[in-house]
Amino acid sequence: MQTSSKLSGPRKIALLVLGACILLSSLIGLGALYAAAPITAKIIDSATGQPIEGVNVVATWNREGGLEGGAITGHAMVMEAVTDANGQFHFPGWGPRLGLPSGAIKGAAPELWFFKSGYRYQTVLNHAFMHRAPFYMRSDYDGAVIKLDRFTGSVEDYAKVTSSVLNISIDSLLANDECNWHSIPKFLRTLEQQNQILLAQHASEHLRSLEYLDVSYGRGCGDLKTFVEGHGK
Repeated sequence: MQTSSKLSGPRKIALLVLGACILLSSLIGLGALYAAAPITAKIIDSATGQPIEGVNVVATWNREGGLEGGAITGHAMVMEAVTDANGQFHFPGWGPRLGLPSGAIKGAAPELWFFKSGYRYQTVLNHAFMHRAPFYMRSDYDGAVIKLDRFTGSVEDYAKVTSSVLNISIDSLLANDECNWHSIPKFLRTLEQQNQILLAQHASEHLRSLEYLDVSYGRGCGDLKTFVEGHGK
């Protein structure tokens, strides 16, 4: 009696599933595959304890590399949200997805940015920032109540302090060919509105304007200014 060299349907499926599982395990072990849990948190005024509506929030899962391992080489994911009347914001979970070819996501991810006109711009990171991130990443701030401080100085002071840190954040996010501005139109439109206020009040320091961003980071991703004005409402 002859035996067929061909695999039966169920056996072939089982082997394919086994192969996929082995490949998946290998990718996870190499740090090439990532997924992230959802994030929901609340933002309040540090002085009054009241929820703050309309805070623009950006979440970015940075990849880091370079000679000392701390340079941002890309971003596995970038998202934005805006707080509701209860001060809450939410980011959905994502993945699994392949990482980028260079660098690795560190345990600090995700980095969260908070901007609201009249408040101090703030960023937060996970506490275990020195180690490689696990396959399934969680934010230390999921379920947290985050406090923002009102800025109490002059318009000039506000312009200097805000622009000095926020412009660096924007440049680090957009200074590549990933077209990350497609993911944060509301955030960029809010910054443009704040920039116009600073200009009207004759502040000497300004935020990155849409014109500047379009020239510097538009590249082959389309018209940045038109996109932000159309999708940032």
